[in-house]
Amino acid sequence: MKLKHKKERKLNQKAKQQKYQSPNNKLQKGITLIALVITIIVLLILAGVSIATLTGDNGILTKAQTAKEETQKASEEEQRQLAALNASMNTETYSYKDKNNKEVPIPAGFAPTGIEGENSIEEGFVITDSDGNEFVWISCDEENGGVKYKRYNTVDRDGKETTDDDGHEDSVNANKGFYIARYEAGLPKEYWKENEDGTYEYKWDGTYVVGQALGERVNNPNNYTPVSKKNNPSWNGITPKHAIEVSENMYKGSTSVTSQLIDSYAWDTTVEWLKVGKNGIEVSDSTSYGNYVNSTINVEGLYACHRYHWNTGEGDSESSGWKIYADKYINSTLKTSKNENSGDVDVYEIATGSSEDTKTKNIYDLAGNMWEFTTEKRTDGALISRGCSFTNNGKTWPISYKSMGNTLDAPLVADAVSLGFRVVLYLEY
Repeated sequence: MKLKHKKERKLNQKAKQQKYQSPNNKLQKGITLIALVITIIVLLILAGVSIATLTGDNGILTKAQTAKEETQKASEEEQRQLAALNASMNTETYSYKDKNNKEVPIPAGFAPTGIEGENSIEEGFVITDSDGNEFVWISCDEENGGVKYKRYNTVDRDGKETTDDDGHEDSVNANKGFYIARYEAGLPKEYWKENEDGTYEYKWDGTYVVGQALGERVNNPNNYTPVSKKNNPSWNGITPKHAIEVSENMYKGSTSVTSQLIDSYAWDTTVEWLKVGKNGIEVSDSTSYGNYVNSTINVEGLYACHRYHWNTGEGDSESSGWKIYADKYINSTLKTSKNENSGDVDVYEIATGSSEDTKTKNIYDLAGNMWEFTTEKRTDGALISRGCSFTNNGKTWPISYKSMGNTLDAPLVADAVSLGFRVVLYLEY
């Protein structure tokens, strides 16, 4: 009996302990759960702060990447200056081996840039002269990945046969290629300047003026030579006759190269060369690598905003077409987004090489931006232009397309803003 009472007392004591301890246990568990939640929230906040510190516009990683890119640009610019110095000391043409051990001739007065991405024939081998004008080698060595030098398209847009000079087949065969200007012909530095507000102006009759001067932009153009340099206003607003003359003047007197306005042999061969290899392009639609009205590109540098209106001609006495209203020249960063079917359209003439999106095998703006005069002639004597411009559609007017042509002394009007040219070099042999 005593043993039974003793067990009952123990059970009662245990029950009392559970009765008074149970709320405390629940309270402790509740406090622990709240603490865990708070800890997680604090950790998330700290993680967000850490991520924001690392990334974002002012983040450590972003700043490090920006610093890396700026360092690389500075290094490349230093290398270009060194190459230009080497060019000034090069007195004879010599054979050079690119990074893939393929030979390319370096004419006297020029030197390889030696920059990564510019040092192989397949990617586009780049040389410079002592003033920083750059050219790209077009290989016609068919046994080593080059293409045949010839006119691949001998008719105009109406299907009629065209004519051209006799080309430079002897030079190309002897040297296994030729050089094409890396950039569209640029306006001589004597005729433009950048303002503090980021706009730039042209000199006209000895005075700088903002906007597009109608007629030729440069008085007495034969006194000047074009440039083939990055981020330079294109030399548009020039007659075909003067484009021929100033192209020949670029290296007049050189014993290593002959410079001239690009001919149909060089244009067709270049387009054919752009098609081959791992970086080959589709030439029937140039929208993705040209500055056209229907393309989207990133621009870092000079560009001109031309506000055009597409007049459908319906309910209007005027015929349909682009009508220029105003233009402004700016040095900035731009992402174009174009719609050729809207009523008012801002289209952009960009400076030479100011968008990496318009580069194909190290050649800039061969598609779009400027119609480029060639020496190819229609039956009526008009000079045919190629590549189309920033007012055209890259799908219907691709890199291989031909214009109706312009007579040698055709009077220039507002549309001349989209007419430019490019220089080609043939080596002596």
